[in-house]
Amino acid sequence: MPLEGAPLAFGAAYEKISLPLFREVFSLARFKNHATYNKHLLECLQTFPSLYQLFPAQHILYAHHSYSDVRNPLRDSQIPDRYRSSALKCHEVLSRADEILVRAHTPVFTIYTEFHASVETEVGYRVEPLGVERGYNVREVYSRTRFGDGTVPMESAAGGPNCLKKPVTNVDHAFMCNSEIVATNLLGVL
Repeated sequence: MPLEGAPLAFGAAYEKISLPLFREVFSLARFKNHATYNKHLLECLQTFPSLYQLFPAQHILYAHHSYSDVRNPLRDSQIPDRYRSSALKCHEVLSRADEILVRAHTPVFTIYTEFHASVETEVGYRVEPLGVERGYNVREVYSRTRFGDGTVPMESAAGGPNCLKKPVTNVDHAFMCNSEIVATNLLGVL
């Protein structure tokens, strides 16, 4: 889980639907009205509060309005209030849960993909704000990292400083839950 959020969620909300499973759906959806279908599906996705809850936490700056002006979209009025407040509440609850685990000295095991040899992970976008509550036009992916699994950056998936971390390499995000490599690494932690 991306405990610090995934910039890809922002990219999926405003540029292209690139979340797991949707890639497969779109590869099958090569029909006459593909562009219209894509537009309507993107508009539909933008109504899901959970998509905004996956945006990186407020302290992570990744939306480049210009070379020197980098912001977090959850601080701007481009995102409708109901979705922004839902995301901020979610991030607050996650932060409180982390504090409770730390105070209780509860060991937390985190398995994450440290490096993926063939897939880069998006971590920054060059954007054009479209106005209050109208969102963004994503001009381009501004930066990527190989330290991630194509969906979630390593820093986000690794959790906070109190986690007992066990990195794995070259595991597809969509298959981490049933990956033999992940299971072997988890047994090594336990």
